[in-house]
This record gives sequence, C-alpha cells and structure tokens, in this order.
Amino acid sequence: MRCPQEEIHRDFFHFSVNLDREHLETLLEGKTVQEVLDQKKLYFIDLRYLADIECANGAKLPGPTCLLFVRNSGDVVPVAIQLMPEPADDNPVSS
Repeated sequence: MRCPQEEIHRDFFHFSVNLDREHLETLLEGKTVQEVLDQKKLYFIDLRYLADIECANGAKLPGPTCLLFVRNSGDVVPVAIQLMPEPADDNPVSS
C-alpha cells in the first residue's frame, strides 16, 4: 500500500523535530525532497505501533521509524532512523 506523498512528508517531518529539510537534502544526491517524492524515491517506514510491546523476556520493543532513499544506482539506503517514537535528547535521529 502506498501513502500519499503529502502524508509521508507531513508525518516524517512531524515525528522528527531534529531533522530539517536542508539537512535531509544534503543526502539526496542533489535533489530536493519534493523531487524525490515526485520520482517515488523516498520511502517512510513507520513501526511506531510496536513501541512498548513486551517480549517474553520482559524487554520492550522500540517503535522505529526510517526514511529510505533510492539512489540513482538503484540502491536503497536509509537517510534517517529514529528508534523510539518520541523525539528526545536520548533518542536522536540518525542520518
């Protein structure tokens, strides 16, 4: 199932206060966010619904989110990852 481009853009930038458009665009091979969205080269993986599910050993699952970019070579690479759903000092966005 594909999400509308506007929803991907809104949700990703909303969840991540530590990632700005200018920084993200430095990772997109000279393209803008809008260009890669139009070309369907930007994918948002949202597993926040997994957050805090308790495992058999008592550990709790994270609720990661990830932004993936399809390079000109065809390789799919992560450009931003956040392990827990809520932005915090101890939960940075890795890019």
